[in-house]
Amino acid sequence: MLLPLEIEHEISMKDQDSGYEKLMTKRKDSEKDLLSWLYTLSFDKIAHTTADHFHRYSAESDVQEAACEVWQEYALKGTDMKHILQCQGSSYIVKAMDKFRRNRRVIWRACAAITEMSKHPVLCADLGKKGAIVQVVKAFHAFEYDRALQQQVIWALGALSANKTNLTRFSAYDTGVFPVLHEVLIMIPRYGTPVKTGQEQKRDRSLQALVAPISLRKLYTEKEIVDGMKPPLEAEETAKVVLRPPPKKTMFGRVGDDAS
Repeated sequence: MLLPLEIEHEISMKDQDSGYEKLMTKRKDSEKDLLSWLYTLSFDKIAHTTADHFHRYSAESDVQEAACEVWQEYALKGTDMKHILQCQGSSYIVKAMDKFRRNRRVIWRACAAITEMSKHPVLCADLGKKGAIVQVVKAFHAFEYDRALQQQVIWALGALSANKTNLTRFSAYDTGVFPVLHEVLIMIPRYGTPVKTGQEQKRDRSLQALVAPISLRKLYTEKEIVDGMKPPLEAEETAKVVLRPPPKKTMFGRVGDDAS
């Protein structure tokens, strides 16, 4: 458990923005009480308390989910993100997604946190640096037929695209962003949403397509997306053919040159 829920108590601490909070009584009912309790703390203590719970309860999915929600709320309400940076907040989000990659609730909340955190340039850059892009892409594939969760993934990916360095990471073949963009921007609008009936997989055009934010839709042309899906060796060979300079002629020619 995050806190000793069997003990009811009142907490009174100075709020960072609006003077003193009224006395708050923490209920016994759920882990979500962490959120109410954290609202009475300074932003510094919120960050360090959350990071501590991320670390101490790394094997507890419900704690990881609640902690992700705290980062989401922190990014929504706060203005100075230095405390999250100091506490390695981005790393904890990435670790939670990696450890609980098949846990829908954790992935959903982590993507929502990434979307909110990425509105702050310093966190957007840090999330990309710590591997959030790769984890978001993995989540898209892990929940192939869960359109609601995939929509959360797309919002997170769109938010991460706000950083220029992240766009460089998008272009890396190993990151796997282009196959996701190909599915969302080309395949689904053109052929329909993937659905599975029994052992069969087909596409249903009657289902609402995933909504891609403008930030993703304007990044690449269709050709750039298709080319970005090619393995590096194939892409390099194509570039060599296009960019290879014409051979220079020597004074006496080369073996095999046409004498004419």
